[in-house]
Amino acid sequence: MAKSIGLSGLITERDLSEEIAKVAYKLYEERGKGSGCELDDWLKAEEIVMDGYEKLKKNEIGPMEEAAKELVERKRGRRKSVSL
Repeated sequence: MAKSIGLSGLITERDLSEEIAKVAYKLYEERGKGSGCELDDWLKAEEIVMDGYEKLKKNEIGPMEEAAKELVERKRGRRKSVSL
């Protein structure tokens, strides 16, 4: 089973590697498929992919997590007031 990383466990290492590989290949194609810059392509692709996931987490996952936490806290508050 693939190990989950980041974004509350929604992304696996395999997913991340596959996405980076796709972006790296696109960079390779964009520079004319010349050899010798594979590591640069991979590192740039990592940066692009990770920046994208961080933006997703900040703009979409983060607010959803906060809303879920707030809902749990409200439910806990109701339980406390009912039990008194």
